[in-house]
Amino acid sequence: MSLIAIIVLLLFIGVSALVSSSLVGTGNIGGANVVQSAQALSIAHAGKEWYLEQIQGDPDWTTNEATLTNALGAGFFDISVASRILTRIIFTSTGRVVNPEGLTIRRRMSVTAWKLPTAFQFALYQGTDPGVNLSIQNTSTINGDVYSRGSVTVAAGSQVNNGTVYVPAANDPPGDPAETVGGAGTFTAKIMPLPALTMPAITTTAYTTRMGIYDGVIPDVNPPGGNLTINPPSYVVAGTVIADNINTNTVNGTLNITGCGRLVAWQNINLNRTASAVARTLNVNPTCGDIEFLAGDNLNVGHPTDLDISVNMNVGTGVGVLYSQAQGANTNQVLIEGPNTRLHGVRIYARRRITIQSNADVDQVSLLYVNRAATTANNQIDIVGTGITGQTIVNGSIISLGQNVENLRIQTNASVTGLVYSFDTGGTGRLVLNTCTVIGSVVAPLYRSAGINDQIRAATVTYDATVLPDPPPEGFDTFVMKKPDSWDGL
Repeated sequence: MSLIAIIVLLLFIGVSALVSSSLVGTGNIGGANVVQSAQALSIAHAGKEWYLEQIQGDPDWTTNEATLTNALGAGFFDISVASRILTRIIFTSTGRVVNPEGLTIRRRMSVTAWKLPTAFQFALYQGTDPGVNLSIQNTSTINGDVYSRGSVTVAAGSQVNNGTVYVPAANDPPGDPAETVGGAGTFTAKIMPLPALTMPAITTTAYTTRMGIYDGVIPDVNPPGGNLTINPPSYVVAGTVIADNINTNTVNGTLNITGCGRLVAWQNINLNRTASAVARTLNVNPTCGDIEFLAGDNLNVGHPTDLDISVNMNVGTGVGVLYSQAQGANTNQVLIEGPNTRLHGVRIYARRRITIQSNADVDQVSLLYVNRAATTANNQIDIVGTGITGQTIVNGSIISLGQNVENLRIQTNASVTGLVYSFDTGGTGRLVLNTCTVIGSVVAPLYRSAGINDQIRAATVTYDATVLPDPPPEGFDTFVMKKPDSWDGL
């Protein structure tokens, strides 16, 4: 089956699954069994599609039956669930047909499905039309498939490799002409039949509920007791500690923060921010659950240039959690920076803004989430390098619902691996890809680069389904997706 036919099928049924197949029989498989083999394969396909439709929209995949059998056409299909969690299910669909000699011919398909939208099976997805197009500019390279609701231009020097640029046919929406793909760059194009693949909307309940809990812990007025300063050699977090401001590593040496609980500041939290001519190191190692740093204003981690300043936040029995309520000003943010700042597996939430810059690393399937604020100012995620390729690295899920005109910026040789998602429900925020590298999948309704709408510049985007977070981030429970290129051997 061709990739084009596969995508037509996926767009028709709205779901997908990771599939491999094998031919199994109880006797010699010869030419006489070709008809039954094809029937068994078709029945296995139908069983796969039937089961994916059953689980689509099901909020709890852990309660599905382990084995199901249904008659279909000349045979039966058997569904067998191998493993399942809330966001991933692995099952097998087996088609069975009995040949004239009484032998059972089987074709089997192993399937893995995730709670992610189909849009994440493309290297680059653009989800707005009419009147919005996409221009791939300035020697950009897309390795994998591209899907755009609007027309696409691949400019001279840019290229789409190992994939196809897909655009919808006419009447998306009604009266709109068919989209086109052109330009002097390198590409293969295909106009897809309707319905078009629409921009998936994340459900924000899990995030807003969590941030609401954090807001309830952060005081609205200056708490008694003043500031909290935490210095080497060690500090054990226990329960909830509330202060005006929280500062660490104001003297030389290595500080180890362990335990679990919350460090809460009415105003600012500064984790190892003071420059020094002597090494100052902060290690955060959760030992009994998450360690949560909750700031009413700014939460600053690391130093932008001082090589003597190091921050390591590690995964233990829990993870590090960073949150900025931005109650003081629209410039408040979570700021992570510095060449020796290494945060592993963290979860970062902000009401206003998150900035990762100056060669900091945030890796091991971390989460960055910015909510839509009441105003546009500084409502965004910035991932910014220093002009040195491969610096400022983020791995995990990057989700921006901000309404700044540039609500998610990956630029200046920053490198991102994982899931990139931008969606301002008000239609203002745009995703910026400018002189950067992304491995995984990028999904947004609108793009912008160098101050010009509807384009990306000098970006390399490579589709890799293996780096998409598993389990996926919260908020995509009504979707079902497969990883692509899984039809080999059918």
